[in-house]
Amino acid sequence: MPEHITYRREDDGRWRWLYVNPEAEVELRSSKTYPSASEARHAAAELYPGVALDEVTAPSASEDELASRKLLRQAAVSLILLAVLFRVLKGGGDKRDPGQPPPRGRRRQQRGRRQHRGVRFGPPRSL
Repeated sequence: MPEHITYRREDDGRWRWLYVNPEAEVELRSSKTYPSASEARHAAAELYPGVALDEVTAPSASEDELASRKLLRQAAVSLILLAVLFRVLKGGGDKRDPGQPPPRGRRRQQRGRRQHRGVRFGPPRSL
């Protein structure tokens, strides 16, 4: 294959060109990045006039990216199912009749000492 220039979109969204001459075993990549494909193509054509230009399409998602997406999807489904399970278990323990009022609170239990009821004036109480 004769010398040619390819331009591609980098991971950060910017564009670069790559000059390839297989006969001389030379590959030169642009150090400058460009905001659009047309600017990268124009810059490469100015530096290397008469050399064929080819756009390299973005590679498809690698298997590592697909595996991480699959794991993320499985984790999300697991969390949703776990939340549903806890919701069912929490609701399953409540067996009261919906028409029945909620139970009243227990009287405050005295701990250790008796509650002070104040000073009583007057004659002592007879038994």
